[in-house]
Parts: sequence; structure tokens; C-alpha cells
Amino acid sequence: MQFSQIDKLENSLILEHTKNVEKLVKSMSNAEFKRMLAEHSALGSANTQAGVQKGRPSLDDLRPDKARVLEAVRKGLGVMPPFADKLSPEQIEAVGR
Repeated sequence: MQFSQIDKLENSLILEHTKNVEKLVKSMSNAEFKRMLAEHSALGSANTQAGVQKGRPSLDDLRPDKARVLEAVRKGLGVMPPFADKLSPEQIEAVGR
């Protein structure tokens, strides 16, 4: 199967985003990471089984642009609290990539 240019670009962006998330997670303490998972992973996205059961939107389907992601991380959105006071500007920027 041959990948199209769009597939290659999408895979490249996913890889870059994964690396940025990995850096962010590695910078967190175990307690911070566990708290983040408990508070947000199942609540915020239909990309988890609990999120699907709660009828949460899929970020894959919504495909928010970077500005919207950054605003949501800084100010919060729906059940997701704001992180402007918990993450550095560099960490917030990494989430938006």
C-alpha cells in the first residue's frame, strides 16, 4: 500500500505531537501525571472508552486548530479546567503542536 503525501504529512504531524507530549509527560512528577490522567483522560475525549461511554467528543473528529487548543489549555473548556497557572508557556505551546 502506498502512502499519499497527505498520509505522510499526517503521520509526521502525529509523530511530532507524540514527541511533544512525551516531553511534557516526562517533565511531570508521578503524582502530577496520575492526577492528570484521573482528571482528564476519560473526561475530555471520546478517544478513551470512558469518554465514549460519557458521549464526549472525539478530538480526532473535531480537529481543533492550534489557537483553539491553546485557548482551551490556558482557559479551560467544558469539564476541562484551565492550565495557565499549572503549565509553563513552553509546555502549553507543546500541547498545541
